[in-house]
Amino acid sequence: MCSPGSYGSGGAGEDEHEPRRAARPRRGYRSSIVSWWSRFADSRWHPIRDVAIVVAALLAIGWWWWPTFSGQASGTDVVIVGDPFLASAEQELTRRIHEDGFSVAWAPTIATWCDVPDAIRAAVAADEPSRVIVSAVEEGTCGIAPEDLRAAAAEAAGSARIVVVVQPGDVTTPSYLSGGGTVVVDPARLLGAPETLEQPCLWWDTCPPSGQIAVRDETGGLTLAGATRVARMTTTALR
Repeated sequence: MCSPGSYGSGGAGEDEHEPRRAARPRRGYRSSIVSWWSRFADSRWHPIRDVAIVVAALLAIGWWWWPTFSGQASGTDVVIVGDPFLASAEQELTRRIHEDGFSVAWAPTIATWCDVPDAIRAAVAADEPSRVIVSAVEEGTCGIAPEDLRAAAAEAAGSARIVVVVQPGDVTTPSYLSGGGTVVVDPARLLGAPETLEQPCLWWDTCPPSGQIAVRDETGGLTLAGATRVARMTTTALR
């Protein structure tokens, strides 16, 4: 009579006390990374490898802090030399410039084009911007021709790019500054003539049932909707 288990290892009489060999689990991508990192951390000290790691870390730190050490980080991306019209959109304009990743500084408010060249020159010397936004209400009475004032403003900006926000109805500035890399922004396209108080709603407006939204108040100043339109057009010109 045959004893249990005599019919072969795969039969019904297999010794139930014999340990089974467990199937080796498949190693996933994550377990491979953990295993590699464990071997790397437990490996012996290797001079070339460790020196390479230290040098790479120093290079990364140096690259990160170089603008601060060299003084390049002290510059401002955008400087605004504006009049009361542009200053009325200061909050919206500043917010949208920051949203585009630029730093911004506001120069003292000016009133006429006679003030523009000196104001730009002072702002460039103080902040070293890559872009200058300019807006002036009136020509002024400094005895300098309009075209010469615009040319002096462009020269004062140096290598900085100029974005000029013109007043509704201003045809002098676009004719003298539309070339040479200067970008002219005319908010009249979204604000209408100076006496216009309401405009059709745009997609970003919270529109009332009338389909019209106030862009200026009774005094002619910009409302929040009007300031948003000026800010959107101006920041688009900076890109």
